[in-house]
Amino acid sequence: MKLKTLLLCGLSLLFCPPLFAQSAAPDPVAEQLFTPEFLKQHHESVGLTEEQKSWFKETFEKVMARIAELQPQLRQETEALAALLKKERPDEAAALAQADKALKVENEIKRVQLALLVQIKGKLTPEQQAKLRELKGRSGAIQEKLQRAQAIAKQWQADGKDLTEVVQLKEEFERLSREGKVKEVEMVLDKVLKILGAK
Repeated sequence: MKLKTLLLCGLSLLFCPPLFAQSAAPDPVAEQLFTPEFLKQHHESVGLTEEQKSWFKETFEKVMARIAELQPQLRQETEALAALLKKERPDEAAALAQADKALKVENEIKRVQLALLVQIKGKLTPEQQAKLRELKGRSGAIQEKLQRAQAIAKQWQADGKDLTEVVQLKEEFERLSREGKVKEVEMVLDKVLKILGAK
């Protein structure tokens, strides 16, 4: 199996939803690391060696296997907590004890995920890390532009305005995103924002 296929198949499992919702504030730890998805998108830009690709594939398979073992356990503990909380008068001590069990499994999953991210960073050269940080900075700017464009397009749609040009560019944007072409994606977004009158 190719590294790309493995990464795509496993990403939905890798970052399981947290037991309790997290805030949307920037994560100072995540800012220092590179996710498998981000690395997959930019592997050509950073020039991964064959040895690195092989290591990532092997390591990713091990991590996915471990997470696959833990997810049913997390689901079981979470369902048990939900059952306790369904009662009109839940037993606080029992609910908190069950929450601890669920959180213990969730923390193990997060620990496995963090270990993978730390190992990935450790396998990258300083030059590769610098390139990924640069690309990450651009990705943040692109995300902001995308959110702005989506909000304006939604308003245009509500106002009955013609979005034909934007829809055509959306298809180009999606294709370039899949190909990991960051500069080109940003250029398309700039065009969209210009059409929408936001630039």
